[in-house]
Amino acid sequence: MTDVNEKWKSYKNELKSAGFDLLLTVDEMYEKINDPRVDKEQFHVLVEYWRSEKGEKISKQNKENRQKLEEPHCLGTRTFARFVNEKESFA
Repeated sequence: MTDVNEKWKSYKNELKSAGFDLLLTVDEMYEKINDPRVDKEQFHVLVEYWRSEKGEKISKQNKENRQKLEEPHCLGTRTFARFVNEKESFA
């Protein structure tokens, strides 16, 4: 299930990168994307979320947190907790 969630998150990111613009209307953004896989009504809901106070707050917080990272995550799909646990198991 994690893989599906990651793919959905990545797909939304691609959509936002390709067509989201605060200066455009939702219909103009939809036309800009021009992807037959995108349902117009679902895209409207997604844009409304991106434009909402909650969506903007979360986006701002995520950008700030990303800037604080000193080293990138380079363990692939393994979490740090799993990595430490594996290291301790082999020691």
